[in-house]
Amino acid sequence: MGDTISVKTAVLRIAGMDCAEEVSLLRKGLASVPGITDLKFDIINARLTVEYDPVVSELDVIHAAIHHVGMRSEPWGSSGRPIDPWLRHGRVVASALSGFCLTLAVLDDAHLSRNWILALLTQGGAGPPATLYRKFLFGMAMLSGIWFTAPKAWRSLRSWRPDMNVLMLVSVFGALVLGEYSEAATVCFLFSLANLLEVWSMARARREIHSLLKVTPKLAVIRHGNHEHRVPVENVPVGTIVIVKPGERTPCDGEVIAGRSSVDQALLTGESIPVVKQPGDTVHAGTVNHRSSLEVRTTHESSDSTLARVLRMVEESHHRRAPVENSIERFARYYTPFMIGVAVLVVLIPGLITGNYGHWFYQAMVVLPKRTEKARQAQAVYAAQLRSGASAFSFGTPINSRRNKAGKTRSVSEYSKSACHNHNYW
Repeated sequence: MGDTISVKTAVLRIAGMDCAEEVSLLRKGLASVPGITDLKFDIINARLTVEYDPVVSELDVIHAAIHHVGMRSEPWGSSGRPIDPWLRHGRVVASALSGFCLTLAVLDDAHLSRNWILALLTQGGAGPPATLYRKFLFGMAMLSGIWFTAPKAWRSLRSWRPDMNVLMLVSVFGALVLGEYSEAATVCFLFSLANLLEVWSMARARREIHSLLKVTPKLAVIRHGNHEHRVPVENVPVGTIVIVKPGERTPCDGEVIAGRSSVDQALLTGESIPVVKQPGDTVHAGTVNHRSSLEVRTTHESSDSTLARVLRMVEESHHRRAPVENSIERFARYYTPFMIGVAVLVVLIPGLITGNYGHWFYQAMVVLPKRTEKARQAQAVYAAQLRSGASAFSFGTPINSRRNKAGKTRSVSEYSKSACHNHNYW
């Protein structure tokens, strides 16, 4: 009789996991830990679910592996250490400082060159060679712009998985070698601003999804004989008669057995006009009763309501990796280093023949960002669609920009089902 393997599940909060690059680094860092059987990443909530064999590995070893990658982990649901104000607001400060210094450099160049339009178009390169004051401003703009990018680039280099953070630093280094200080500072500022917007969009989607969890009421009014009382909604069994008064939200999915009223179910269906409900009709948790009281016999527990299932499917869709995501990651894993090697060859081979290394170094800097960006665009588009899907779902409104062939607006639940379908969940 074979030995049974006991598997434990640990849910961890990962500080700093806000994009696909961190997920790739964590996957590789945890791949060397014995005993791990499954990893599920939820970027929206910065959550990692680890299934491991406690006989082979311990949770402390997993925490140590995550720390070695350069991130911090703590058990999900624990109060944990207080969040460092710099970690909370540092990106805003760094991006603002980078943009402020770059603006001062452009204004200094415009003042000396007397050509404001050209100074704006060239980001501070319209006038005479940069003064020491302007170089200092460019240096501050670059330093603050790459403050959060450089550690990520170092982690990816240490893991032998160069990503777009490495490419950005290579571009900045090339601009500095060519003496294009304004170009280097501009790249650092724009990249820092893009990362700030990415983190902000993830935080916004996270807040909106969490707010949806509060839509279902905590208490339900149930009837026992000739009296009514309130009980926690999670304690309401199937078949209980629940009273939904005007202005209240339905606590559980169920069937109307008495009363007639209009119910706003835009949260789930996207319908802008309340729907009349009468005996025999179905109502869903989270929908708002408008006119008169309804008596509803519950058909599902609160944890199994339509809203709870949709939220659960959206969450699990982030855990699962779509086939296109796997293909793109495998492609970028080899394509990015390959193009870096091509850029090196563009410098060396023609340089050895012509002796003009400076010209060919400039050509390599032109080729490298363009070619490597091709490999990253598909992954960036996928990540953006993932974030926008979560954000659109969280608003609880019709998604007017997406219409089906019949001309009807797609509801939130339909959109979330489509998102989950892309992850092979359905």
